[in-house]
Amino acid sequence: QAAPRLGGILEAAIYGSDLDALEQFYVDVFGMEPIAHTAGRNTMLRCGHSVIILFDPARTIQPGGTIPPHGAEGPGHIALIASDDDIGAWRAHFARCGVPIEREIDWPEAGTSLYVRDPAGNSIEIAPASLWGGVGRPLLHED
Repeated sequence: QAAPRLGGILEAAIYGSDLDALEQFYVDVFGMEPIAHTAGRNTMLRCGHSVIILFDPARTIQPGGTIPPHGAEGPGHIALIASDDDIGAWRAHFARCGVPIEREIDWPEAGTSLYVRDPAGNSIEIAPASLWGGVGRPLLHED
């Protein structure tokens, strides 16, 4: 029997010990909107139709919270969808913000990804909506 239908990713976790620096980075560089906060533990940021949760791994690994303990060691990765036409604008925006592009990849199937690092060292990709067969297009209303 097939699994019930999923609509996509509601939230993704990014881990780092300096939540203030992470929040400032994601708000200033990516324009995300803070929507909730638990001092010293996490910050929730609106990212399109999803939520990015910034967690302090030293706090979230401890038992006794509302949700089960979790965490990560080392840099993580998330990919944020952008219109294929906006990749150049992102390149210029990163330059204005003083955020170095670590890598730029032209994908054989179409489009270009830009990779940067957040203050905790996590790898953040600006991915074209055309990647993975265009799975991101509906999220940008580019059906």
